[in-house]
Amino acid sequence: MMILNRVAEDFATINDVIVNPVNPDEVLNEKWIGNDKGRESFKTFARDMRVRLTKAVRETNEAKRTLLLCKLFGLSADVALAS
Repeated sequence: MMILNRVAEDFATINDVIVNPVNPDEVLNEKWIGNDKGRESFKTFARDMRVRLTKAVRETNEAKRTLLLCKLFGLSADVALAS
């Protein structure tokens, strides 16, 4: 969550460079500096990921939370629920 919150803050302040909060040497937007379509695509991805992760974290039903997290990270819910 910290990473997504930091990325959202960087977008809110319209920084030219968005660094990875976990690894400040990594510039997250280096591939799309000057590419508005790429920038908007990344913003949409980050915003969607933040909303979906927040929903999963707030889910009180463990099975539903597991399903949300599996879907979010592309994992098989059948395997997760079986263990």
